[in-house]
Amino acid sequence: MNRRAKILQEAEQLFSQMGFRAVSLEEICRRVGIRTASLYHHFPGGKEEVYLAVISRRAADFKVAVEELSTQKKNLEEALRAFGYWYISQPPMNMSLIASKDMPFLSARGKKMVMAEVGNSIFASLNKLFAKYQAELDPSVNLNMMVGTFTTLLFSVHVSSAMSGQSHAELVDYSVRVFLRGVGAPQI
Repeated sequence: MNRRAKILQEAEQLFSQMGFRAVSLEEICRRVGIRTASLYHHFPGGKEEVYLAVISRRAADFKVAVEELSTQKKNLEEALRAFGYWYISQPPMNMSLIASKDMPFLSARGKKMVMAEVGNSIFASLNKLFAKYQAELDPSVNLNMMVGTFTTLLFSVHVSSAMSGQSHAELVDYSVRVFLRGVGAPQI
């Protein structure tokens, strides 16, 4: 793995655990085993540039995963479960925490980039997935609201697993079932 990729890997772990504000360049450098000057060589814009590169990389991964799933699965439930299983294998990317904890500390350019990356990859890709299977849904369903609700459910799986003792897969299965059928629906 090249040095730039190693920086992004370590930074991604730190940002997902602690958030943008709490992570220092020194901590990223310590984890990678480099000096701060070396980090600036790869990321002249410093911490915000590293953060934005992490978001961009994660967003691209989401887009690829959703697009692959939408061509491989025969129905919406299968596609959502498969996406959920893929998602839990990734470092957590909690969009509500990014919005509430990280965005206030980014530059105007950084905020705009995060919104564009998230909108064009995660939300647009999932919206296309829901649109593909729209025949399975109530015609009055708002696809944008579905995307927001579903991603919020998935973002909570990492935390819920630690608190409940249930596996990530069990929580994904439960979340997809409740999302598509409601809490009062019998388990299949």
